[in-house]
Amino acid sequence: MDDIKFEDLLGKHISVAKKITGSDFKASNYGTKFYINSEQIDDSFLDVPYNFITILPNENDTIQSITIHFSKLINRESYDSFIEKYGEPNNIQIIENKKIISTSTSENEGFNQKLTKSTFDLREGSFEEKPLFIIWKKRWLSDKTFFRYEQNKTELIFSFPEKLQTIKN
Repeated sequence: MDDIKFEDLLGKHISVAKKITGSDFKASNYGTKFYINSEQIDDSFLDVPYNFITILPNENDTIQSITIHFSKLINRESYDSFIEKYGEPNNIQIIENKKIISTSTSENEGFNQKLTKSTFDLREGSFEEKPLFIIWKKRWLSDKTFFRYEQNKTELIFSFPEKLQTIKN
């Protein structure tokens, strides 16, 4: 459903999310208040398939950010579609000088998790250099694309610019 304008949900009450996305959302029970679609989604945004949407509201249930969880990495063709829709990005951040400080494994009731603590530097770069994230900053909107290479996933976060969040809250 490429015609969804996720950015239009920003500043609206959580109750309008279903009308715009066609998905039901349920509140999380994990400390930080956020909403996630109650059933897996089989849709695409700019021809990139996604299966989850998370919504972060403020204390009045006004939507402050929306994250689209893509089920694959964004490729060059998709990146070009993002540029066509949102213009050239303001920042493309590349990891360098990565140092692993420690690793550990956590096991709890059949759930295994590998934890890695590391430090790294960021520098400006290009899409071809496998960025950690890409940022588009507009006057009323901030888009951040976060790449998770090891999981073969990408996240696109729509939010108000930080200055505007202060005003809206």
